[in-house]
Amino acid sequence: MALGSCTSIQNFYEIKRERNQEILKNAELIITESNINEINHSNSIRNLSTHLIYYNLCFFYKELYFLKKKICVCILPYPHADYKIINNVHRKLCLKYGFNIIDMQSYYEKVDLVEFGEKADPSHPLPSIMKLLGRSIITSLGDFHLPKNSISSMTIPNSKFALQKI
Repeated sequence: MALGSCTSIQNFYEIKRERNQEILKNAELIITESNINEINHSNSIRNLSTHLIYYNLCFFYKELYFLKKKICVCILPYPHADYKIINNVHRKLCLKYGFNIIDMQSYYEKVDLVEFGEKADPSHPLPSIMKLLGRSIITSLGDFHLPKNSISSMTIPNSKFALQKI
C-alpha cells in the first residue's frame, strides 16, 4: 500500500482508505517503513519540519495501533540530514505502542557497514539484502508480537515539546 517517495502521511491515508479494509483485517503482519522518505522530505525542496513529521508519525502510529495487528517497523539505513531525530521518533513511537522494530540503521552503525551501504544506492538498501530481510521476516512470523494491550495516552502531543524530549 506504500507509494514511493511519500512520508507516513500517505501510509496513514492507505490505512483509512475503504478499499484496503479487508486486506488489513486479514493481515497477519503489517510492515511499514517511511524513515528514508521523511529524512528526504525534511531536507529537500519540500522542506517539511521535523515537528510536522513528528506530528504526522504520531497520527500514523496511533492508527496502526488501532488495527490491533502485529506491526513491524523497519528503520532502513540512511545517515543523512536529520536522520537521528527522525529515526528516534520512529523508535520512541515503537516503544510507546509496543510495535516490533527492525533497526537496520543501528545495525549498520554497530558493525561498521554505513560506508558499504552508501556505495551503490544510498536511498535503497541492496536488493539482495532486502530479499534476505524479507525471507527472515516470513520465517519468523511467529516471533512477532501484538502491540501493547493499553497505553497511557492516546493524545497527539505538542510536537515542539515532544521533540525536545527525544
